[in-house]
Amino acid sequence: MTKQDFELDNGGNIITNPIIGWTIADAAGGMLVIVAIQYVQNPQQRQMGEWKQIQFVVTPEKCQELAQALTNAVDRAIQQRSQRGPIH
Repeated sequence: MTKQDFELDNGGNIITNPIIGWTIADAAGGMLVIVAIQYVQNPQQRQMGEWKQIQFVVTPEKCQELAQALTNAVDRAIQQRSQRGPIH
C-alpha cells in the first residue's frame, strides 16, 4: 500500500481519525455482521465526549479477512517497535 491508497488532506498528509470504540452484532441469521465504529475527528471532540459513528454491513468471510489483515499489521508494528529498542 502506498500513501495514495489513503484519503489525503490538502497538505498531502494521510487523514486520520482515532477510533474510540466499536459495536459488533450478527444479523440476518448469521449471514451478515454489522460493525459500528465510533471515532473522533479532533482532540476537542474527545475531551467533550462527542464522537461520530460509521456503520458497515460485512459478510463473515470479509470480517475474517479484515481480522487477519489487522492481526498481520499489528504483528509487523510490534516487531518494528521491538527492533527499535527502548526509548530514552
